[in-house]
Amino acid sequence: EIEYRMAGLYFMLQKAEKGHFHLNNGLKLDFEYYIIIEELFPSIFARKSVKDKIKTHLNSCS
Repeated sequence: EIEYRMAGLYFMLQKAEKGHFHLNNGLKLDFEYYIIIEELFPSIFARKSVKDKIKTHLNSCS
């Protein structure tokens, strides 16, 4: 859960590389908690790059 919070904070600070790093970690560790970004950081969740990364991870797990 902390990885998603870190990702959101880094994205808010305009540090996309670190944001994507923590988002990847979160998706690998606890995929089902990606909803945290949607709830706490709706503007970040709305980004195409974030949605694409979540969708790609979802498709790779299926």
